[in-house]
Amino acid sequence: NWKYKELQFRNIINKFFKEFDNITKYYNFLVNKTKNHVYVEIANEWLIDNYYLLVEHKNNILMQKYDLSLNQKLISNNYLFLKSIVTAKNYNISFKYLVDELKTYQKETNKVFTYKELSLVFSTLVFIYTERLQELIIEEKQILLNKDKVKEIIKNNPQVKLEDFLSDDFDVSKNPNYIFEINSKINKVNEGSTLFKDLYSYLENKSFVHIIY
Repeated sequence: NWKYKELQFRNIINKFFKEFDNITKYYNFLVNKTKNHVYVEIANEWLIDNYYLLVEHKNNILMQKYDLSLNQKLISNNYLFLKSIVTAKNYNISFKYLVDELKTYQKETNKVFTYKELSLVFSTLVFIYTERLQELIIEEKQILLNKDKVKEIIKNNPQVKLEDFLSDDFDVSKNPNYIFEINSKINKVNEGSTLFKDLYSYLENKSFVHIIY
């Protein structure tokens, strides 16, 4: 059991550094776009403006790494519990809410959190929120790539047809944003009205018309 907890902790902290690296790569991707005067949407602007906070958190974790490793069992034990608290509120929690939930948990389980456990809560939340941020940037990057792809297809083909956008094996359920992007841009091409009818028929056949309404 202890070996499992040790492995679980290593997975948590190694995952954190890997996620931070992925976020950094995406941050650089965004910065390059803004340098080329490309609008990257509000959510991505937030990352550009607040990336320095993530760097501070990462540096703090690095400085605490030895202490965290000494308390890896406590972190592993409480990770899923703390994650359940923040996911229940879609990651939007206040300090008061967190304290109230910890008190409720202690009351319902007759468990008393030690000072050390409480001191590790913030670092554990950093792990949890970093994980969530990486999930979000994957979605945001796909949105930007979809915009670029649709724009490029229209730019290179003035007589564009629906099949120019969609491959035979395209799965609507896995990338509805791409459909949304096509729908928002086809009014700018010469065959916009025909394209819209074709897109509507395509989505109707796949029971996904709700994506564009």
